[in-house]
Amino acid sequence: MKKIDINSLMNKPFDTIRSTVSGTISKYEKKYNAFIEIFDMDKVTKKKSGRLKNIPFSIKDNILFKDHKVSCGSNILENYTANYSAYVVEKLLEEGAYVVGRTNMDEFAMGSSTENSAYKITRNPINSDYVPGGSSGGAAASVGLGIVPFALGTDTGGSVRQPASFCGLCGYKPTYGLFSRRGLVALASSFDQIGIIANSIDDIALVTSIMNGKDPYDLSSYLDREINEMEHINYRGINLKGKIVGVLNNFDDLPVSQKVRDAYQKMINDLEKINVTLVNISPPFLEYSIPLYYILSTAEAASNLARYDGIKYGLRREEKNYQKMLTKTREIGFGKEVKKRILLGTYVTAAGYKDEYYKKALKIRALMKKNYEALFSTVDFILLPTAPTPPFKIGEKIDDSVVMYYNDVFTVIPNIIGSPALTLPIYETSEGLPIGMQLIASAKNDMDLLKFSAKLMRTIK
Repeated sequence: MKKIDINSLMNKPFDTIRSTVSGTISKYEKKYNAFIEIFDMDKVTKKKSGRLKNIPFSIKDNILFKDHKVSCGSNILENYTANYSAYVVEKLLEEGAYVVGRTNMDEFAMGSSTENSAYKITRNPINSDYVPGGSSGGAAASVGLGIVPFALGTDTGGSVRQPASFCGLCGYKPTYGLFSRRGLVALASSFDQIGIIANSIDDIALVTSIMNGKDPYDLSSYLDREINEMEHINYRGINLKGKIVGVLNNFDDLPVSQKVRDAYQKMINDLEKINVTLVNISPPFLEYSIPLYYILSTAEAASNLARYDGIKYGLRREEKNYQKMLTKTREIGFGKEVKKRILLGTYVTAAGYKDEYYKKALKIRALMKKNYEALFSTVDFILLPTAPTPPFKIGEKIDDSVVMYYNDVFTVIPNIIGSPALTLPIYETSEGLPIGMQLIASAKNDMDLLKFSAKLMRTIK
């Protein structure tokens, strides 16, 4: 399968691009299940202008596209149709791009393997016996299969970066607020961010320059003028020497595989060869990141998912009274993982437990932000593995929630503190499975992160 980038499509005739997209979908979709729904390519019309004129892209099934279904990979929203488009989708359409389809995902973005979808299991485009990661596994597969040059996913605790790592791609989670969340179906509102999966950082930078901006309907959003005015990455103006990168000197008791440990050490050796300054660090509260994340994110998820009661949205199971209707609708509509997290979120916010769990987690989160602000005053970036293991086989971990949750051990920190992070597809195992490395920057330092990472990719590879 041939991967594509935006630049390679820029000068091709529209009909050629559309025909290639349709042919690639026909060739691979039945086996890999990247999409929940593929839109009618015959209804796509040629664009007259725009920085992304006639460039195809895919959207995760929790991002709204007007007059098209959006199900979040769940039975409870199976037939729900969006009545408006997400802000970022609008901006891409204005620049001439078009949407190929909505990609498969773990139900309501709860999962790390795309095995929790109500509809199908997506397979890794590099080896179909393995998972593509999650919850944006379908988005990553659509890029990895060469169907589209970039895809929009969502990243609540690593759900763009981890599948990008598993599929040998670049995955970008911006600073909280750089991309508007209007039109994104909420999982955990203070963590959620729309992110980009692509084959190159140049493509991520271009799409970011279009998607970022202040949305009057999202008060957390903001405009980064430097990124907004960026046409492309100027490699000549980037100097790697003198940059300070914080690295771990050991993984202690963290569940990190030897293959990932070896790749991480190789990355450190490669950075030393190009005169990047490395300092040993101990990321604050790393050992608490998973329990903290799952306490706060499930609390927010339980609240956000309370709206699916059979009245306003999607599925309704008719019963004699409201309580029975609510119970039956949610029983049928939600899958096992969603129910599990609703129960956990309800528990940690219950009257008798919220002081012990939820409020304490909020205090630790605030303390984490202060500690990382202090850390970023001494280093420019933090280097961590994206995931503790290479891609794993389908069915291998689905029944062990604790093991599955620890896939996020290195990715949840940027979501907790609101910082940008980027996965780089640099290394692979002897079996040819990719191992991604992740760079984290301080909040609102996205431009430096993109430039440094782009130059680093070119230098090391």
